[in-house]
Amino acid sequence: MNVSDVFIKNKSAFLQNVEIEINNYGQRDIYLTNEILKKYDKRFLILGSSIALGWGVSKEKTFSNVLNKISKSKDKNWIFVNGGIGNYNTERYVN
Repeated sequence: MNVSDVFIKNKSAFLQNVEIEINNYGQRDIYLTNEILKKYDKRFLILGSSIALGWGVSKEKTFSNVLNKISKSKDKNWIFVNGGIGNYNTERYVN
């Protein structure tokens, strides 16, 4: 499988008037380590395309970030990690 759009780890850029920050795992999310992840009771990796990534929206409005806010407001010790890949589509899933 060949994924043509790979993000450069620990970089950021302004794309579609929005800052896209990429963490140490190549994801649009916070800096993560196994030690950080182990602090949570449940860990979820959100997979998908541009929608999951949050293409064109600020980090605060991404699906994973909204879920993190909801879980925190409900006193859940959960983390949702953004594993979305921009410019990925159904044709690439099939191939």
